[in-house]
Amino acid sequence: MLKFSAHPVSINYDIGLQEAINLVEQWNGTLLYTSRDVDGSNNIVLAFNPLKTITEDQSLESIDYLQNQHHFDFPWIFGYMGYDAKHLVEENGIYSNLRDTDFPLYSFHVYEFVFIFNQQWKLKNGYQIELNNESTFALSIDEVFNYSKKGSDGFSVSNYQSHPDEDSFMQGVKSIQKYIRAGDVYQVNLTRKITADFTGDTAAAAKSLLESNRIEFGVFYKSEGRYLVSTSPERFFKTANGKILTSPIKGTAGRNGDDDMVSNQLLNDTKNLRELAMITDLLRNDISKICRPGTVKVKEFPILKTLKNVFHLVADVEGELAVSDFSAIMKALFPGGSITGCPKIRACQIIEELEQKGRGPYTGSFGYINGAGEMDFNILIRTVFIQNQTLTFNVGGGITLLSDPQDEYEETLHKAQNILKALGQ
Repeated sequence: MLKFSAHPVSINYDIGLQEAINLVEQWNGTLLYTSRDVDGSNNIVLAFNPLKTITEDQSLESIDYLQNQHHFDFPWIFGYMGYDAKHLVEENGIYSNLRDTDFPLYSFHVYEFVFIFNQQWKLKNGYQIELNNESTFALSIDEVFNYSKKGSDGFSVSNYQSHPDEDSFMQGVKSIQKYIRAGDVYQVNLTRKITADFTGDTAAAAKSLLESNRIEFGVFYKSEGRYLVSTSPERFFKTANGKILTSPIKGTAGRNGDDDMVSNQLLNDTKNLRELAMITDLLRNDISKICRPGTVKVKEFPILKTLKNVFHLVADVEGELAVSDFSAIMKALFPGGSITGCPKIRACQIIEELEQKGRGPYTGSFGYINGAGEMDFNILIRTVFIQNQTLTFNVGGGITLLSDPQDEYEETLHKAQNILKALGQ
């Protein structure tokens, strides 16, 4: 039987983004930006040196066991569930088993060290977790943090390729509209994958990406030579105090200097508002599966979210939970409706047909769990993956009957702009 214990630790080092990235790079870990806190402020959580890892060779219920057996009131289980794990939450045969990466379908970790900072990198709390009352580190905490001061080298990204290309992507939009006219679906999220050669310092690339945007639900993650860097603006779900909140994003407009005009156009755009309304209704139905009857409500619709290069439309849907296990919540909600379409199952089948490749962790979800019933997970968009000198990321959007194929393709360009700029393009 696994038995974890935790005790407070403190550090006497000035830590910032570079130092945190260095520690994740050296010891394998997670740097996670989260908006959950009792006083409403954003936290930055740094966790490293894995003691226990749960991947697809163990059931999702293994995570429930850890969650329920150890009631730590701080984030202590971290990880992701990739989009390609969708067949694990539905009955067999609904989806094919497409995979285009050797990232595990899901991977969750308990780390030896967890440090919680505010947005100014002031330490709020630090913990050392021990497995069966034993520390795995031969080094002292001072020796561990000495590595955080290492310098940063450069990196290079080249030979970009897109699958599908521009013409094929626009043809995919038209194919989805045929399915909509036939009554199969109302909306489908279509993406394209960008692949490039990567050389140099992954930590430097991660820092550049994380500094390129105002971070809402950002991540830098390393495990066994696999890297994930996310500047996601979208929350998948958050649980706290017996409630669940989900906040889908639908509708995007590029910022061109006239913010008032662009934001007003987006807030009054029929296509985008209908798209958001459909996905909001889908998620309201999804969380109803795990909430007490009569408690699910749309808190706010629409909300304008402002990022560095784009505006988004967002909605907040909330309910009172009837269940609290991670696996039950994921089986009800996963994958997120904002990155699939409506109805969800048929939309996912059409995505498989048109994209013809798995998405890996992209459009899955990354977050944390604690033992006090609290979780906070993002949607893995605006996310870069690096492994074996190959860099990939996807961009896409929701397709409806009102979509213009050229406009949809140009929307993917807006979404890629900040990533490409951060990568020196």
